[in-house]
Amino acid sequence: MWVTSFIMSLTHHSKVIRNSVTYTEHAERKTVTTLDIVYALGRSGRMLTVLEH
Repeated sequence: MWVTSFIMSLTHHSKVIRNSVTYTEHAERKTVTTLDIVYALGRSGRMLTVLEH
């Protein structure tokens, strides 16, 4: 059962990485920024939350 969960997680991570690179390439940059990752997470239905101390 954990193998299926691992593969699904790996698939999700690869989609986020691919979307982040797409945002970077569209902006004609060579470096992936934090906002690229945040936008990619939002596109995949995940949100990045920041907890302040």
